[in-house]
Amino acid sequence: MAMKYQKGTVYPRGQKVKMWYGKYTVYLRNEEGKEVGKRRNVPLCPKAGTPKGKAEQMLHSLILKETGIPAKTSPGIIPDETATFQWFVEERYLPMREGTWSPAYRKINTYEIKHYLVEHFGRIPLNQLGTFEIQVWLNKLATKYSQSVVRHCHINIPRSCRRRRS
Repeated sequence: MAMKYQKGTVYPRGQKVKMWYGKYTVYLRNEEGKEVGKRRNVPLCPKAGTPKGKAEQMLHSLILKETGIPAKTSPGIIPDETATFQWFVEERYLPMREGTWSPAYRKINTYEIKHYLVEHFGRIPLNQLGTFEIQVWLNKLATKYSQSVVRHCHINIPRSCRRRRS
């Protein structure tokens, strides 16, 4: 399922009178039940006298009003505290990526992801996994395996897991 919670983007536009505009995507279901994303560009307020932060707040409230409840509290999606790496890979990452892979690449990639990544990081909650832990593991992996295995593991680590923890 597509992302329901988003921040959107605020940008200035205009020749004589500059205005803050907001850009975001709304995900809806069409007649066939397929999920379709529609991009929205909306004028927010005049740029003069309005800081960008206030325009971003206006956009966030507009997005929340249009899309409803953020994904973090909606039923059916596991909250970040209980989502493990294994759950994320099996339920989100692989279904999203596999469609673009050829059959041979899918077989190899799925094996490498499950054998190296899920076997090691599988039970760790996503909110406890950061770039430091991943880099230490990759360094240890480099002492045991070839450069190609390490490179494949680095590429296949989902981007959401490579973020820094605050």
